[in-house]
Amino acid sequence: MRHLWIVAVSLVAACAGKKDEDNPPTPAPRPMPTPVDAAPPIDAAPDPACIAKTDELKQWLENLAADGHETVTVTGMTLVKLDQAPSQLPDGAIYVTIKPTELVIDGTLVGNPGKPTINYGKTFLERLEAHKPAGDVALVIDAKTRWAGIAPLVQAVSDSHQTVTLVFEAGAPSHASKPPPSSIDAELDKLAAPRDPAAPAPDLSAPKDPITVRVFDNCPDVGLLSSKLADKPAAERDRGLVEGLPKAILACGCKVELPAVQRLMWAWWGRDGGPPLTGVTVAIAKTGTKVRAKPTATWLDAHKAILDAAKAGKPIAVQ
Repeated sequence: MRHLWIVAVSLVAACAGKKDEDNPPTPAPRPMPTPVDAAPPIDAAPDPACIAKTDELKQWLENLAADGHETVTVTGMTLVKLDQAPSQLPDGAIYVTIKPTELVIDGTLVGNPGKPTINYGKTFLERLEAHKPAGDVALVIDAKTRWAGIAPLVQAVSDSHQTVTLVFEAGAPSHASKPPPSSIDAELDKLAAPRDPAAPAPDLSAPKDPITVRVFDNCPDVGLLSSKLADKPAAERDRGLVEGLPKAILACGCKVELPAVQRLMWAWWGRDGGPPLTGVTVAIAKTGTKVRAKPTATWLDAHKAILDAAKAGKPIAVQ
């Protein structure tokens, strides 16, 4: 019996072993390879050459902003030149252009400094206050204009203002270099040519301006930047443009003609309207330090008297 039990156990063990051989365990499923398409996208690194170009553009824009916007056109005028760098003139001021025979307020002819009448200053003040009562006043004076046509105007301004800004040509070098030649030079030179003062000036900063659209056709982020800055104050808009334009151009891989961008910015900043300008703001009052000159003295000869008196930091009274 013992031998039979051993044989039975051996058979069971053998059968069990054979069953295991016939039915091997199911192997664990192998992981499927991840398709290449499913890999997370990797952004291409910016082109080093494009980075260098936009860095240079930003520095150039910084210099252009330091020179300031040319807010008045002086084409055809001869201004007195001061030995100081270009500067930002007052934004939103009433600009009064004084030529030997033309007195113009923001493009409107209002008098003749060559033939000042007894009511010359009073008439000027009335026109000034009616034109834009709340604005600062900036006087852009041709070097050949005589003192007799200038003094009554400064006196009139002192009736309603405590300061006046005198505009000169900047004698020191500009911060920004002139743009290199570009494909849009001829178009912008034509727009900058003297025109009828009554005709509306072209708005190159408008997003839909044809030249602007063409320059930035391959850089959609520039249009978004322009829309974002459209309603900002002038100083904030300039800063946003200096900071944002190079970034927008980098985002499109520098798919622009960079000299054309510079030439367009040169026009936006008003640098086609004449030489770079600078301003000197002077305190004025009826009871201030008296400044006199001969009626026939030109602004070229007489301007030093005003500037020298103003250096004391006290209001002056031009007579």
